Amino acid sequence: EIAHIHMLKQFRGHEDSVRKLMQSKKIKTYIHHQLKEIHGEEHVEAVTIVNNVDGSEMTFEVDAVLSFIGFITNLGPIKNWGIETERNAIQVDQTMQTNLPGVFAAGDVASHPGKLKLISTGFADAAVAVNNAKHFIEPKARVYPGHSSHKIVKKKKQTESE
Repeated sequence: EIAHIHMLKQFRGHEDSVRKLMQSKKIKTYIHHQLKEIHGEEHVEAVTIVNNVDGSEMTFEVDAVLSFIGFITNLGPIKNWGIETERNAIQVDQTMQTNLPGVFAAGDVASHPGKLKLISTGFADAAVAVNNAKHFIEPKARVYPGHSSHKIVKKKKQTESE
């Protein structure tokens, strides 16, 4: 079974898609709820969700959490910071840095040539921004310190040699 948590009281999607979702026997939909906490030590074991209407909470076991988050960009006071913007988005370079040295942006709020506004690219933007911000603060730090599969292979080789 899939637990689908939606923070609003209704969906904005295509009517037929929403109808199919609500009628699915494999998907339990929690409307007007949001994720409060993810539980687990070595891996995700459970989540706690909260009802946005009455504040009640529910915790249940899960195998994984997939995040699909979207919103309308509102720059608010950031517009007055001297950061270059275009069509309500912060302009960044390939390192996710703005026109102000040491100021980085990521996700839907950031824009650059060829930008795809997808959740997956938003997470990638964040990784690029964090690594480059670290390098900005500590110039000797590696911009890309490695990747997860490299660490897994290295750990496996160590285990095999023992």
